[in-house]
Amino acid sequence: MHAVLGTDELEAVGRSLAAMLGGPVFCNAFSCQYYVLVRGADRTRWPYGREAPFLGEGTYLGVPAVRRTSPPGPYWVALPQQPGDLCSLTSVAALVAVAVARRTEEPR
Repeated sequence: MHAVLGTDELEAVGRSLAAMLGGPVFCNAFSCQYYVLVRGADRTRWPYGREAPFLGEGTYLGVPAVRRTSPPGPYWVALPQQPGDLCSLTSVAALVAVAVARRTEEPR
C-alpha cells in the first residue's frame, strides 16, 4: 500500500486512503496490514484473493475502538462517519489493481 501511495508516512497514507476510498479503513500497525470495510459480497468473485483477501462470513476480526486514531497497535486511518458507512468495493478493487500492477512492474 505504501508503495502505491508513494510514502511510508502514516498520516499521508491515511489521508490518501480516506480520500481514495471514501469510507472506513483501519490499520494493524504491528503487521502493517490495512482493513477496508465494505458491504458483504460474494468473495469467490473477488479477483484479488491472494493479494488482498476478502474476509467474510465466519471471519473474526478485532476492530479498534473509535478513539484509536494512531499507533501503536490497531488504529483507524479513516473513521466511519455514520452508521453503515462503508467503502465502495469498486474503489477498493481499483486501488488493489494498481498495487498488483506496480508489483509486477518492479524489477526482481
